[in-house]
Amino acid sequence: MHWETNTRPHWLIMLMAIISGVLLLLAACGDDDDDAGNGDPAEQATETDAADNGDAPTDGDEPDNGGIDGGVAGTITVGDETWEFVPTIQCGNFFDVAGQIYISGVAASDESIEISIDHDDSLMEAKVRREQGIEQPYWVADESSGISFEVNGDVVAGSGTFINFLTQEEADGSWEITC
Repeated sequence: MHWETNTRPHWLIMLMAIISGVLLLLAACGDDDDDAGNGDPAEQATETDAADNGDAPTDGDEPDNGGIDGGVAGTITVGDETWEFVPTIQCGNFFDVAGQIYISGVAASDESIEISIDHDDSLMEAKVRREQGIEQPYWVADESSGISFEVNGDVVAGSGTFINFLTQEEADGSWEITC
């Protein structure tokens, strides 16, 4: 009785072994972001600088962020006090698309004063308050105060009666911010 030990040609087995080896080699040499110490140092510095400066490209769905890079984007006034607004967190005007506005940042004159203006299905509110503690100012205008919003392109304006939660004082207020 005769047993066949191999019915496949040897060249086919060798070809499969070579292809497998090449695929493993390519997978091992692929682009790996963890190779921080490899490559041209000048190229790495440019990539790092772009990431640190926020120069990364966006997908185009993000709104223009007004003064988010440190510039003043508008003002908010409550009673006889006015603050210039710097959108350090966000300046999102999605009013035309979804009826939403999300603006958060600080006063240019005092970064411990937070300013936020929000409008969506569940909230219409404007705030000027200290970041920590219960120090002045602490003004809030919301739907119960008859707050109103006007949006004209990138400009978000509005007004309402602000209530100081610390003193219960009321004052008229308004804002105009470009996002």
